[in-house]
Amino acid sequence: MQTLLRLLDQRRFDLNRELHAQLLRSTHTAMNRVRLIVSDLLKVSRLEQGLQRVDWKDFPVSEVIDECVDLVRIAASEQDVTVAVNDYDCQLSVRADRGLLARVVDNLLFNAIRHSDSGGSIRLTVSEHRDMVAINVTNGGEGIGDINASELFDKFRQIHNPKNVGHRGAGLGLYFCKLAVTAMHGEIKAYQTESGETCFSVSVVRGGKDI
Repeated sequence: MQTLLRLLDQRRFDLNRELHAQLLRSTHTAMNRVRLIVSDLLKVSRLEQGLQRVDWKDFPVSEVIDECVDLVRIAASEQDVTVAVNDYDCQLSVRADRGLLARVVDNLLFNAIRHSDSGGSIRLTVSEHRDMVAINVTNGGEGIGDINASELFDKFRQIHNPKNVGHRGAGLGLYFCKLAVTAMHGEIKAYQTESGETCFSVSVVRGGKDI
């Protein structure tokens, strides 16, 4: 953002130059991300007090998946990280709060990018299990090590990552995810795979089912 402001101040910004155009897109994404984080902070307080109303709707889960993957593509490319989505039934619906679910998936994807090695990959998979739909976000990198997986969702809990020194968050992202998913009568968990990758799994109610 500072680079963009400097170019504007020096009247050297040229939208026709690809590097400058990419810088503008990255800045727009960063500012939008800040806006969403502030919104999350307000929702955390309301969720803690039981004041956040859940706007129940049936909708294709693909709407949220496509939106969130598109949102993180610039951030992923800047970290040289690829995001792959498995083949699944795009008509598969869930019963949830679309806004809350989108923020949960968005948080998990950005978290995966931050903790992935350069040149790494993130896998997002969608599957159906009886009356629930599972969304899994898996990435390599440092892994969660000996940390108790349930503690990752504690308020202000942060995973140590040498690559992110100086860029630590507030430790509320996963806490927000836990509150939001619980409010939607779902489940969220984290675990380390046999190959050492980190997987966050969110399960929400399948569309058409009574809450």
